[in-house]
Order: sequence, then C-alpha cells, then structure tokens
Amino acid sequence: MKGIRIMIGVWGLMVFMSSCDGFLDERPNKNIVIPNTLDDMQALMDASNWGMNQSPGFNLLSGDELVATPNAFLVYSLDEQEAYKWSESFFENEASDWSVPYSQVFYANVVLEGAEEINPLSEEDRSRKEEIVGSALFLRANGFYNLLSQFAPAYQPGINDGALGIPLRMDPNINIRVDRSDLKTCYDQVIGDLSTALPLLRDMTIYKSRPSKAAVHALLARIYLSIEDYEKALTHANSALGIHDVLIDYNALNPNLRFPIPAFNEEVIYHTQMVTYLFSALVTTVVNPEIYQSFETNDLRRRVFFLNNAFGAVFKGTYSGTNNMFSGLASNEVYLIKAECEARLGDGETGLQVLNSLLEKRWVTGNFEPKEATGSGILDLILEERRKELLYRGVRWTDLRRLNRDPRYAKILERNIQGENFTLEPNSSRYTLPIPLNEINVSGISQNNRN
Repeated sequence: MKGIRIMIGVWGLMVFMSSCDGFLDERPNKNIVIPNTLDDMQALMDASNWGMNQSPGFNLLSGDELVATPNAFLVYSLDEQEAYKWSESFFENEASDWSVPYSQVFYANVVLEGAEEINPLSEEDRSRKEEIVGSALFLRANGFYNLLSQFAPAYQPGINDGALGIPLRMDPNINIRVDRSDLKTCYDQVIGDLSTALPLLRDMTIYKSRPSKAAVHALLARIYLSIEDYEKALTHANSALGIHDVLIDYNALNPNLRFPIPAFNEEVIYHTQMVTYLFSALVTTVVNPEIYQSFETNDLRRRVFFLNNAFGAVFKGTYSGTNNMFSGLASNEVYLIKAECEARLGDGETGLQVLNSLLEKRWVTGNFEPKEATGSGILDLILEERRKELLYRGVRWTDLRRLNRDPRYAKILERNIQGENFTLEPNSSRYTLPIPLNEINVSGISQNNRN
C-alpha cells in the first residue's frame, strides 16, 4: 500500500500508512473500510508501526522527571518550549498526543463494527472472534484513558463527576459530531470496556504487543490507583500478579550497553511506547539531578538507567530497548501498585514486603538490606521508590495530579529558563493540557481552561 490516507473527519486527524500485510495492503475506496475477515481485523490491530502501540509523550515533558538544559531548550519546537514552561496554550502545530489515541479508538471501533457481521462456524473461529473483540475493547479503553490523563482534569469520583472529559467516539462513522462527555461517563466507559474485554482474552499472549487478561487487570489497577480507589486497584493488581509476577534480576543485565533492558522482556505485560518527540531524543535533555542522586551506590538502577555526559544523566533504562520511551504495562509497576495499596489500606507490613521483593532484584547481589520503616514512613518509602522505578514511564504526571490532593505530598514544580522563573502550583488548572488548536477549530468542542 502506498500512501493510504484516512481522514478521521471532525478529529482533524490524518493517519499515514505504508506497506504492510493483508487488510492494510488494500486501498479503501471510501472514508471507512470495514474489514470483513478475522485476519483483516487482527492485522489492523497489529499495526504497531502506525500508532497502535503508542501513547502520548507531553506528560513526560511537563512533569518533574527531566530537565531541559539551555542547549536542549533552544532547539525544542515551539510547542515543546511552551509545554515545558506550562504556558496557557500550545499544541498549535503538534497534535500527536491527541490524534494517536483517537486513531486507536477509530480502528478499535472499525473492528468492533466489523466483528458484528462475522458468524464463525468453528469453535476455533468463535474463540478467535472473542479475542479480537476483547482486544478492540482494550485498545479503545486504553486510548480513552491516555487522553483523559492529559486532556481532562484528574477524576475524583463523587466530587467532580460533571467536569468535562473527552469526546467518546463509539462509532467509526466520521460524520457524527461528538461533544465532550463528563468525567464520570468517560471513566464508566473505560472501565466498562475493560470489564467486557476481560473474559474474552487469554491470560497472556505470545506477542506482548497484544492485549491479555493480565494487561486488563494491570490497566485497571493503574486506573483505579489514579482515582484513589485503593481496594479495587489492589484487587486488580493481585489478579495481574496471579497471572504474571516475573521480575528481572538486574544483576543479569549488562549496564554498559546503550540500552541494557531489552524490549518485550520478562516483566512486560503489554508493550506500548511514547510518541517520539525531539525533546526525548536529545542527549541535552537530562534526568532531574534530584532523582539521579537519590539512587544508592549498590542500586543497579544507577548504572542500568543512566548514561552520564557533559550535560548530566541521560535516561537509558527504557523497556523498549531503543530511544523510544516505554509506557506500557509491566509487572514492576503492578508490584508498586500492590505495595502502595496495601500500605494505604492499613497493611503497611505487607506493602513493605512487596516493595523489598522488588528492590532485591535491583541491588548488587549480596548487598541488599531490606528497607525498614514504620507508620506513615512506609507509604513515604513506597512512593519514593515508585518515582525512581517508574522513571520516564509516563505515569508520573498522573501521580503528581493525584498526590497533589494530599498536603503531605503536594509539590510545587519550578523551572528557570533563560533567567525567567516558571512554577506549576499543586492542583493548578495547567495540570490539564490544552486540546490541540486544530481540533478546536474543526470540531468546535470546548477548550480546557488553563488561566
């Protein structure tokens, strides 16, 4: 296929594709082509090179994990510069953080509509259809959740249910105009899709770019943690670990490699990576020195995660095995969710044990001494290690949004850029990113208020 272009109507979204197999090789003769075989549908969802396994990246740029040195900031795009300064508006030229998740939603809806027309005759095909439907529901839910994590306020059930969420595209028809739904409706949809997908999927898949039961549980654990429903987060963390609880022993890695941690490694449950932007590809964009200095000498992450240069420490500990930042679901994140939820629900001792079982795999063999803490110090320790272990993973922005509601963990972010100081206050409206200008102009939906 050469130059297939699908216009997603009111989204203002244009997705470009090049050669691939099966359904994607065929040039559509109308705006929406419904795949008519199970092979077509699987091929559509497997199109990882065209965004099906990507997630937004500006949440990393706007958080507190990296520092733009002067050499880096000067070559950032205008949108990157404005996002780094927490300006009132940006995304005037760049819209991938919005368009990529919505392309996933679009293709998921195409598959779901197409699957309704297929009546498999064999038991094998019936099982395959179920898995394809479950995968499409997972992809749609994951796309919606990634959008909500950036372009809608942090959800507090029962407190801001009526706040503006995102447009919920539930149909592949590009001519239907969709307004923004409220937060409760959005989260109900995401959780509903995942709950429906759960029984349709196998426990784990051979290909970690495909959804599974473990991935559904891990994503639900991540979502429930973000809305501070610790009981449900713990339930799903336990279910995910009941299927897949493998941890890498970092002693087996070669820290001298440019990327010591391979892609699709034993910890990965579901593989996605952030949209690649200039800021994340530059060696002049460095890790926040405060974070780097918090790693102890015998902590292997100090060598596995970082490459030091004249500007500071560059992060190389991504689970993608490349320059692209891993943002998927992995067992180490699930361990940390379980540890935090245990502590928050009153079982700090179990939370500490879970944390130590993870950290032991990160320390030089024979040099690990289990961490000790009591009372509220256990939660402090777990949150500190969560920040370190999940560095550049794409979850810190959501963590900042939820932790800012607790005075103990609220944090003012500060930057000095070319002699000018910028701050981001806890619970600021600027924790909700602006919707790309092109989307506002085309669809007429409401813009986020970042005054």
